[in-house]
Amino acid sequence: MAYQKGEYGKIVVIDLAYDLSLATALTLTISRPDGSSIQKTTSDGLQVGGQDLVVDGVTYNANQYATYTTAAGDIDQAGDYSLQLSAQFGANQLLKSPIQLMVVGE
Repeated sequence: MAYQKGEYGKIVVIDLAYDLSLATALTLTISRPDGSSIQKTTSDGLQVGGQDLVVDGVTYNANQYATYTTAAGDIDQAGDYSLQLSAQFGANQLLKSPIQLMVVGE
């Protein structure tokens, strides 16, 4: 999926390849080209994908990925963004996805 500076309402998919259905907390860290970062949680609309999803020929398995719909100001710079999903499972387990690159054009 292509992203352009200033857009919002676009869906971002982050795969953890681990069952997220029992996660007690989810956090998406979005690192911007200027080095700043923002964090999104379930209260911002971050959610576990409950069914298989195919995007650009890639299949994401139900409950193993999360989606977030970008809000105004999230992708306000052109350049390379990095995304990382953190999933907490109570006090004893925290898992993180591989860092995912998102290129935002002018």
